[in-house]
Formats: sequence, C-alpha cells, structure tokens
Amino acid sequence: MAEVRSAMRRVPDSNRGRGENQLRLSSLSNMPQRKDQTDCTCATLRERLAFNILLDELAIAALSDALALLHATGDPGATQIEHTIRTHRIAILKQRVILGAAGIELE
Repeated sequence: MAEVRSAMRRVPDSNRGRGENQLRLSSLSNMPQRKDQTDCTCATLRERLAFNILLDELAIAALSDALALLHATGDPGATQIEHTIRTHRIAILKQRVILGAAGIELE
C-alpha cells in the first residue's frame, strides 16, 4: 500500500483522476503470486462445480429420506428440516441457472 501512496504522490494533480487506477493496477500486477495457486482450466472448474452441486444434491436426498422418517413419527422439527431442504433445492436451481447463463453447462 505504501508503494501505491508514493506513486500517487508523484502523479500531478491534473492527472490524478485518470492515472490513479492505472498506478494501482500496475502496482498490483507486480505483487508476487501465491505459490500454491494453480491455473485451472475451464474444464477443471466445470468439473469441480458439477461435483459440488452433486454433493449438495446427495445431501438433500439424504435429508429427504430422514424427513420422511420424521414425518412418520410425528416429529415437530420436521417442518424446519423441510424448509431447509426446500431452501437448498432453490439454491441449487439458482446456481444451475447462473452457470447456464454464463455458458457453463453442467451434466
């Protein structure tokens, strides 16, 4: 941050509005990259997203099975679990719609 401030001091006042963002971007690009950060291809990201959604769907299926048992025993907490399952199903649908709009099709 000190580099950005010192670079901003060197910019004349007339150019401060325009060059300020360029100076920030250039100083950020000079920052060292994390060594554990790897470049992922689109296919890898698509596979990871699909896997995460699949795990969510499996968890919802397990909760649905448990919900059926809770309904059968007349448990009063069943409605809360039912609401949670519905909320998670809607979240998965939203994820799929957003990814589809971005051109990322999941199987």
